[in-house]
Amino acid sequence: MDELDPREVEEAFRHLWRVGPVGEDWAAQAALFTEDAVYVDHYYGRKTPAEFLTWCTQLMNEEFPEIYTVYEWHVVDGNRVIVHMQNRRDNPEPGGLPFDWAHP
Repeated sequence: MDELDPREVEEAFRHLWRVGPVGEDWAAQAALFTEDAVYVDHYYGRKTPAEFLTWCTQLMNEEFPEIYTVYEWHVVDGNRVIVHMQNRRDNPEPGGLPFDWAHP
């Protein structure tokens, strides 16, 4: 694969982040992946774009709809983006702090 302009990779990542984790439109996020894309979740493993759509939709809409993502940082490394995020779940106790945890 040819090296892309880092600004193009940065903008593509920002768009994906707005569509998926912020907008929670998992189908639109999966549609942004190329056919050869590989999504890696440190707990659930590697996913193709089609596997991502099925997995993420079930996970985020059916199993854990109360969990959302908090951005921490990202790095563009050539054509790859490495991102670190927190998972957040609101505290059921009124006024309680949310529960945050990171992927390993």
